[in-house]
Amino acid sequence: MEEIKLKADDFLAKAADLIPANDRFVRLVLSGLSNRNLPSLMELTQLYAVRELILDGNGLEGAGIAPLAESPYLRYLEVLSLNWNKLGNEGLAVLATSPNLANLNVLQLGHNEIEDAGVIRLAAADLAKLKTLVLAANPLGDAGIKALALSPHLKNLARLNLLSTHIGGEGAEAIVNSPYLTGLAYFSCSQGRPPYLEFAPRSDIAEQLYSISLAAGRENHSSFSALNLNATDLGDQWAGPILASPRLTGCQALDLFGCRVGPAGAKALASSPYLADLTYLDLGGRALYGETNQLGPKGAAALAASTHLNSLTYLNLTGNDLGDAGLSVLAKAGWLGQLKTLNLSFNSLGDDGLSALAKAQLPALSRLDLGANKIGDAGLAALAAATGLSNLETLNLGRPGDLDWSPHNSIGDVGVQALAASSLLTHVIDLDLSYNQVGDAGAAALAASPYLKELTYLNLCNNQLTNAGYQSLIDSPNLLKLQSIGLSNNRTELKMEYYYDWDGSVADYSFNREEAERLAGLFQQHPHIY
Repeated sequence: MEEIKLKADDFLAKAADLIPANDRFVRLVLSGLSNRNLPSLMELTQLYAVRELILDGNGLEGAGIAPLAESPYLRYLEVLSLNWNKLGNEGLAVLATSPNLANLNVLQLGHNEIEDAGVIRLAAADLAKLKTLVLAANPLGDAGIKALALSPHLKNLARLNLLSTHIGGEGAEAIVNSPYLTGLAYFSCSQGRPPYLEFAPRSDIAEQLYSISLAAGRENHSSFSALNLNATDLGDQWAGPILASPRLTGCQALDLFGCRVGPAGAKALASSPYLADLTYLDLGGRALYGETNQLGPKGAAALAASTHLNSLTYLNLTGNDLGDAGLSVLAKAGWLGQLKTLNLSFNSLGDDGLSALAKAQLPALSRLDLGANKIGDAGLAALAAATGLSNLETLNLGRPGDLDWSPHNSIGDVGVQALAASSLLTHVIDLDLSYNQVGDAGAAALAASPYLKELTYLNLCNNQLTNAGYQSLIDSPNLLKLQSIGLSNNRTELKMEYYYDWDGSVADYSFNREEAERLAGLFQQHPHIY
């Protein structure tokens, strides 16, 4: 399909030359469009050739969208994108009456100041062929979402994006158990947060899997493939009926990050027979923004007892206050051996919990995150002696540098010496030991380890190294693949200073770059120093 990308006024002047009368397959992308020139554009007969009309980021407002809704030349339109305009409820009311929606496969209306009243009108429109509907970043609530769930005109919808709206548990449950949206395979309704509060944006697993299936030419019309409810205020009240829905049969990915799920919700998840195909499960949380789950030891026990999670390969349990008791029971789960990624950061884990984890059989695990806990030398020594961790590639025992309020582990030289002597490190590429108590003896042990020949990234920021520790790393004959090393905040020359925004996130940081470059020059592979 040919793409034409122009300013609206330029297209108006050249349309006859750009689109011959016999051309019927055009993707038209226009900028510089407003209520002023939209009427002239919609009178062009050449629009018959347009199959995809992309009008994102223009100045279209309210009822000014009427010429588009009424144009007789857009009856064959299959894709209409109006993101980042100002249609509002008034514009949606006009658009909903358009006969030009009948053949649409894709309708994108993100960032348009649309409220429930506008969506209720849209739900009554002729959208029988629609497969993708994007309403992201609009101030929608449960009333509008329930109208979508009860619309018989959306029975072919396969992808629904409601990211950064105001949807709650009631609206999310209505979509999942809708009697009409039985073909919906990819649903995102993450509540999100204002951009100025987001210093670590989270990816949308539903959108990722949709893109993969689209590239592969696959479509799912029987059940959810991915469900992203990240930061939606579910609580156990709404998590229960969602997780018990037969519509989750075949679901591959479930994101419940920060949904206030507790032990009862964990039990509902663990007992659901419809999640046997689940490979990706995010039950993490971030207390800084009030986006938490609180599984605790009881929730961990419920998950561990599940007989339906045998397909899991990714599990995020960060910020769930599991404690040693919770990890001890979780480590005995029969399905743990399939995991490739396990995130247990921010869980108040100590040495006893690590000792329990070390006894688990985790032959497939390649990424283990134990950062921001209370682990000491004894816990790390126990982990180093583990026989069930043979394929580990990433091991995080550090702490995010931009969260001064967060807890951190207390690993010293003894623990690092035990780790350095362990074959557990054979395949490790990324090792984070930041914000611990590692000194020169620990650095020397890492430098001498015969198991770190694959190591590419090493973070030792905020420890207790001196010149001697640096020199042992520099002289190491084993760290030949090292590309990046964190050494800041160990000695004065590499003292890093952070500058924070009001919300606690880092705005900027700096340290003596000349010293960093001097150290980098001493390393054989010239790794990046930070």
